[in-house]
Amino acid sequence: MWKKLLATLAMAVAAIAIVPAIAHADPGSGLTCGGFGCDGRDPIASHCADQNFTEGGSTVVSTPGDRIELHFSPACETAWAYTTTNLSAQIRITSYYPNGSTRTVYTSTTNGSIHYTPMVFDGYLNGNYTAIACEYLPMTVNGWVCTPPW
Repeated sequence: MWKKLLATLAMAVAAIAIVPAIAHADPGSGLTCGGFGCDGRDPIASHCADQNFTEGGSTVVSTPGDRIELHFSPACETAWAYTTTNLSAQIRITSYYPNGSTRTVYTSTTNGSIHYTPMVFDGYLNGNYTAIACEYLPMTVNGWVCTPPW
């Protein structure tokens, strides 16, 4: 009886241990990529944007209502830059290795509408990778305005 109870308990503990790994790998939300495989991909088309949050704060740029945001998808372990500017601007997302060296950079030019960059890996499960989102409005004197790293 005790052996059967212990075996059942061991199976339950093992099942609990693997559930987060399964949920992380495929949360069943139609994701088309994950982790490093999302580099350069569209956060909307890949469904990584379906469950994301703004991280690293928002940096308000020189014109009222304009801001650059760093968006993060826990399901895909990715980040991308997002801007609310109604002006022509350049935005970029930069991914960094855990040692601080640059890993990947994607830059996009907006056409005066809400815009975002392709994604970069920003995983916490595979090391302390970080990302920074930046915006450059050529009509201002501020130059590049960036979020804190995340």
